[in-house]
Amino acid sequence: MNSSARIAVAVAAVTATLLVSIAPASAGTAQAINLLEIDTAQTGVGGYAPPASPLVGQGLISHADLYRWAGSHRGAKVGNLRAYCVFTAVDVKLAKFDTFCAALLTLPAGTIEVLGFPTFGRDTFTVPIVAGSGAYATARGSVRILGIGQTKSALTIILST
Repeated sequence: MNSSARIAVAVAAVTATLLVSIAPASAGTAQAINLLEIDTAQTGVGGYAPPASPLVGQGLISHADLYRWAGSHRGAKVGNLRAYCVFTAVDVKLAKFDTFCAALLTLPAGTIEVLGFPTFGRDTFTVPIVAGSGAYATARGSVRILGIGQTKSALTIILST
């Protein structure tokens, strides 16, 4: 996979680092949720024009749909997300791109916010859940992202309240 495709996969994954429209975990318990994220649009910012390699300070805005995921079967659509990532370090030779990303997932029961410093170019990475609203107002936890194609990622969300 070329560096631009890896960036696209990683941004899609980060943008998908949020929750599904199911009830949040009970107080004191953790809940694992599996999702499939599929990009619907990506736009370069600050002069970044995918599929070119980015420069430090350039960014990417990503939109995606989220679906229930059972390992190989895509289920019903459960939400969507929006993310903004800024490239903070770029190593084109290693296809490694450090970023700062913020993402918001809008669900029928509320929203989940993710904020972190993922490195694109890795097959998997984890980012923290930092806030929520509605039924997810006390949501905390993390999201593990695995790129499974140029426009798809598998997510395992560990949600605690």
